[in-house]
Amino acid sequence: MNEHTQRLFDYLQGAARELLRGQGGFVPAGAVVGDGGALTAINPHVHGEQPTPEKAVELLEAGLRQSALQGPCHALGYCVDVTVKAPESEEPVSAVLVSMENADGEGYDVFVPYDAADDYELGTPFGNRRPARIYPSADEARRARDGEPPADG
Repeated sequence: MNEHTQRLFDYLQGAARELLRGQGGFVPAGAVVGDGGALTAINPHVHGEQPTPEKAVELLEAGLRQSALQGPCHALGYCVDVTVKAPESEEPVSAVLVSMENADGEGYDVFVPYDAADDYELGTPFGNRRPARIYPSADEARRARDGEPPADG
């Protein structure tokens, strides 16, 4: 994990914990790391009702991809409240999923278990590295920068 991705992880994990402590839950939220390491929050926005978590993730991924196409973006990602089976647990646990990608083409899904009964204390993260699926390819980024249409359209 490079320094930009680590900074993004720290930010998203911290933001999720504060939202959990303050509200007991949260709508998925995202962020990008741009020039000079500047962090910019990206939040799903729809008119009317609050989106389902699935729709919020879909909106976030589209917004993050657009942000990466529009300007310098070293890392992008989002956090979402999930239930998952942790390696050391027989039962599913509540966790924050921090899904991130960077300009090097690396993707990470990191789960951070938490204990709601213990002031949302965070547990030991676990997860895996995966191929990037949101971050645009170098060709897509060049086409967007040069004002060319996407390769498939």
